[in-house]
Amino acid sequence: MKLKFRNFFKKILLIAILIVASEMYTLPESDLNSFNAYEQSGSYGYVHSVKDRAEKQLVNEVDDLIKRYAPKSQLSSELLVMNSLKYNLDIVFVLAQGLLESHFGTKGTAVKTNSVWNVGSYDNGKNYNYYDDPNESIEPYMKLINERYLMTSDSINENNKNLIDLLKDRGYKNGIGKRYATARRYEESLRELMVMIDIGTSISLYQSITKLSDLEILAFFKPIEKETNFELQAMN
Repeated sequence: MKLKFRNFFKKILLIAILIVASEMYTLPESDLNSFNAYEQSGSYGYVHSVKDRAEKQLVNEVDDLIKRYAPKSQLSSELLVMNSLKYNLDIVFVLAQGLLESHFGTKGTAVKTNSVWNVGSYDNGKNYNYYDDPNESIEPYMKLINERYLMTSDSINENNKNLIDLLKDRGYKNGIGKRYATARRYEESLRELMVMIDIGTSISLYQSITKLSDLEILAFFKPIEKETNFELQAMN
């Protein structure tokens, strides 16, 4: 219940921030010209420039977080962000699990296997997944979560889940009922880390911006055009 309320509050806060941003956000003359060209030509250059900036800032935020908790990690923030967007995974969730499992590849079994999320590692000490580089473990982990745990809308399985389902106590289970980890408080620890990351970063905000439609980008970030001399005289 608390998690649902937090998500609801985040959505309200995001809308408020975007509305304020749409009023305050101004562009340099060169960007203003780009926007005018967008209106005249119908191209999506302006919209893409806003999303590109949001993605770059998202990468910076993720990079700062990884360096804060695991300065020696070789995990690429850019690869993590791009794959999270590709597989439509909540980046805060991905980071929280990477931190919980191996401190982004710098602790535990992952130091030997380079499997940052410990995919293929079991309590009995057996490890089936080895990678030459921790970044090679990003996409296999995300595919696994989408196909076996979230079972997205592309799946024919009737038991499709969302992130809220996975984060319930003892709810992080795959399609055949096996939990991702055997630790009793695993989901609780994951929730706590997600809250910590949410509070300390703007990752959720920037990821939300990347998901906005073209029309929403224009509605929230359309630059305020300069008043003409005629308009200024009329106001005086």
